[in-house]
Amino acid sequence: MINWLTVEAILGKAPDDAPAWLARVRAAAKERFAASRSFWDAVSLPDATLLEHLLNNSVDTAATDDIVAQYRAAFLEAQASEQERDSVVNQLDFIGRMATAPPGGARGRTSSAVRRIREQLAEPVAAAPVAAVREAVKEPTARKKPARRKPTTAKGATKKPAAKRKASKKRKKPGLS
Repeated sequence: MINWLTVEAILGKAPDDAPAWLARVRAAAKERFAASRSFWDAVSLPDATLLEHLLNNSVDTAATDDIVAQYRAAFLEAQASEQERDSVVNQLDFIGRMATAPPGGARGRTSSAVRRIREQLAEPVAAAPVAAVREAVKEPTARKKPARRKPTTAKGATKKPAAKRKASKKRKKPGLS
């Protein structure tokens, strides 16, 4: 869905209801990422931000910096593999090539902006802020942490805390059973 809308936006053929589609894509990506923590769901959010700027013809330096930060945060948050990061870079290559024909005008600006995003993401980065993705994927409801389970013995009975085990050992007298 997002790839189709991106190509249509670059070609200047985006449907009139593209912003509504974008809102649905963004909401679904947030919900899926909150549940799955999947790389593909994580990068859907910066993909949606890029699409939003393409639709509004607002891919400027500030937008590219924000998009790069969101992608990097998604890479860290989802613990992206090299292959997954390369997939994003290759997709940006494709988008950049689509935006170059014919050169000039808004598409020329889009092409150079996408090229800048691609180049920055292709550079290795030791650490990037994760806050951008965490903010973008705030869960609609707070997730409860699972309750800590007590360690069990071989038969499934729960172990006594160390202090109680020591106290019960002191009470036992040798030879009396």
